Amino acid sequence: MTARLMVLALAVTGASLPTAASAQPDPANSAVPTVIRLVGKKGNTADPAGLFQVVVRDVNNVPIEGAKVVVEFGGCAQLVIGSEQLYPGVALEQCDPPAVSALTDVSGTASFVVMGGVAHRLAPEPVGPCGVIRASVGKDPPVDLGSVRVAAFDQDGVNGVGWNDYRLFLCDFNLLLGPDHQRSDLDGDGFVVLDAGDLQLMTSAVCGGGSDRSAARCDGEPENLLRRADDGDLYLAWNNCRGEGGSTTASFACNTNSGSHFLIASFRAPAGVDALTGFEAELAVVGDAGVDLAPWWRFQAGGCRAGAITLLSSPATVCDFIGSGGACATSEYPEAGTVLHQQRIRLTGGTVGGGLTAGQEYALFGLQINHTKTTGAGSCTGCNQPVALVLQSVRLIGGGSCNEPASPGDRASIGAAVISEDVVMNITSGSSGAVAYWQGVPSGFSITDVPAGLASTDWLAPPAPNPARGGVTFRFGLARDARVSLAIYDLAGRRVRALEGGTLPAGEHVATWDGRGERGERLAGGLYFLRLLSGDRVLTRPVVRMR
Repeated sequence: MTARLMVLALAVTGASLPTAASAQPDPANSAVPTVIRLVGKKGNTADPAGLFQVVVRDVNNVPIEGAKVVVEFGGCAQLVIGSEQLYPGVALEQCDPPAVSALTDVSGTASFVVMGGVAHRLAPEPVGPCGVIRASVGKDPPVDLGSVRVAAFDQDGVNGVGWNDYRLFLCDFNLLLGPDHQRSDLDGDGFVVLDAGDLQLMTSAVCGGGSDRSAARCDGEPENLLRRADDGDLYLAWNNCRGEGGSTTASFACNTNSGSHFLIASFRAPAGVDALTGFEAELAVVGDAGVDLAPWWRFQAGGCRAGAITLLSSPATVCDFIGSGGACATSEYPEAGTVLHQQRIRLTGGTVGGGLTAGQEYALFGLQINHTKTTGAGSCTGCNQPVALVLQSVRLIGGGSCNEPASPGDRASIGAAVISEDVVMNITSGSSGAVAYWQGVPSGFSITDVPAGLASTDWLAPPAPNPARGGVTFRFGLARDARVSLAIYDLAGRRVRALEGGTLPAGEHVATWDGRGERGERLAGGLYFLRLLSGDRVLTRPVVRMR
């Protein structure tokens, strides 16, 4: 280890470290993880599956604070480490060979979440450990604490952790690779078999929300291959597809614990979508404004109705059904960042069939909502309270089948099975097709008040109204925190009004334009353009001003 990887200062107390010699890391007393699991991230929140810790102690078993712990991944040829590490305290030391670092706290613990993916999905795998962990104090030479196995949830190396990674994980077991495929050895037992340990961890990573992003990669491979279907229609209805007579409303006497209602999600296929392998979707359950969501509608783990929803593999629909069951339907109540009358349900599943016909409605999934705990002992209150269910967003995941490679390491031979192009659809202001009601419309509900799920790519909705004589509202979404510029331009390409500038957080945002220029002057009627610049993405929408 060279001097550039060494910490410059040591923060310890004389009481805990009586001599310089006793402050050195000791492999026998320190602790390293069994396996390091690489994941993507959501903003600055760590994916729980990717958190690992290294505890550094001296020869007297005393924790060392301020020790620099470096993890080198040079022996992991099949992995690529992200060129940025957003988890607080974790720094990228170098890309080639990759190494990351963190400092120990007062308990001697260095905490990591390392972002990364797969460089070559079918590359030969080393059988033994491939990550080397070293710790140093001050200017002392680093001490080897040991080696550790490294595995990756992000199987395709792009778009974070989601359905495509789950599919590739199963492909490896079923068709492609043998028992020494280290990259998927998530439980660190030294073997890759379809056992409870590996499968449970992968399922938990995907069903726990997965990850919305991968880090920018040191190998320069694509980070994100998503596109947005601006005009893709989303629908939600009871018992059938919306276009085939599905109802927008449902009611129930709430006097029995038997039976179920079926919520059907469908979409009108955008042009150019084919070879689908799966989907990810988000639903919002919205109750009366200003009060807690009724317990009967809280499906999260530990809640009154945990386990009362099921993602169906074959709902009774008339329109073409392309779903093939799901990995999970998970709930969050209350939804992070919202008031207590709203819950989010994430759904992840597979699809069947090849190309789709543009403009045709397809059933994507069916959600069975059973009637348990409606009456009698252990019942949950609120079955008779009105709620609105909103299909906020859908991600259609492309890709091929689990094809046998021509030879180990031959990435091209499995084509789209490795990297896919996905399509994201989100509701926009005023959308009503993606809303279904239970027992009526909840008090204070408006579709414009329900934020769309975080997109995996930036988006810019059509202006409303357009054309306009007065003010115009613009809604746009960011996949991640970004520095943006939102401005109005005339036909000659001149900027006539800046609306937004600076760094904005991920999520949906709203801006307005009163039709005036930079100095407050009234602009002439005609055609203008709204331009959103976010990172290296440029999105535009036409705006017509009427006088």
